[in-house]
Amino acid sequence: MDKKCKTCFWWDCEHPRLEHAPEVPGISKPGFCRKHRPGGYMLKNYQIGIQPIMDAEEGCAEHRKRDG
Repeated sequence: MDKKCKTCFWWDCEHPRLEHAPEVPGISKPGFCRKHRPGGYMLKNYQIGIQPIMDAEEGCAEHRKRDG
């Protein structure tokens, strides 16, 4: 079974915020992993949530196959 991000239920590569994501070496097909809640990050006096940016070809042990 292909356990890569692009085939996972938690994979989100269509969110509009990805248009503003920085280019990261090694990530050619970016997307968000929605398996876990966002991590907190302090920006001046505000705390914002940041979802991990992954590459479509990466994989993990928490892969869950998308239906259909």
